[in-house]
Amino acid sequence: MYDLRIPIVGTALTAPERRVVEKTGTPVTTFRVVMNYRRYDKLSEQWVDSGLFRVRVNCWRGLADHVFQSIRVGDPVMVVGRIFTRDWRAETGEVRVMYEIDADAVGHDLSRGVTTFTKTRIDAPYAAVEDAEAESRIGGELSFRVGEAHDPYDVSGIAEETADDALAMLRQAGMAGAPDEPDEPASGDDEDEDDLVGAAASGRRRRGR
Repeated sequence: MYDLRIPIVGTALTAPERRVVEKTGTPVTTFRVVMNYRRYDKLSEQWVDSGLFRVRVNCWRGLADHVFQSIRVGDPVMVVGRIFTRDWRAETGEVRVMYEIDADAVGHDLSRGVTTFTKTRIDAPYAAVEDAEAESRIGGELSFRVGEAHDPYDVSGIAEETADDALAMLRQAGMAGAPDEPDEPASGDDEDEDDLVGAAASGRRRRGR
């Protein structure tokens, strides 16, 4: 089943009446809107009324409170909602039909006047806040841009003595030193390349004897 949502542009025919559903305790505000259809009569060269359409508007929960405080008889209004009919039989036996709209939104028609809007503000933890911390959180977790001061991979801000301590620890672990500082040769390993080649040849001759 599909909902039929339509816009209604008309005039508030009655003052909003606030009610509470007895079974559920849900607040609801109702009022009637009349739409006056007009057409241009060529004979009289004037605009004339060509019919009226009356509909009851039902506003539920939060919208009920806002409509009750905002709409007055004679206000030009715009209503958007689901339209349906209510059928019942009167005491005389006649079948009656009423058109109703469950409103999604109600407002003043600003083509026919001016109004002042006061927004209802709700303080809630899910309210959107745009700040530096909000930008740094992804999936609820703090993050950082690569290259920022608190980047653990960025050593540009480390003090010189801290860097020296780190290099000393690397040497103790038998790892290479700093990229710009070559490893110092061990004691007794300062022979040049010719001496090493000669020693190796002499050893081969002794083993061949």
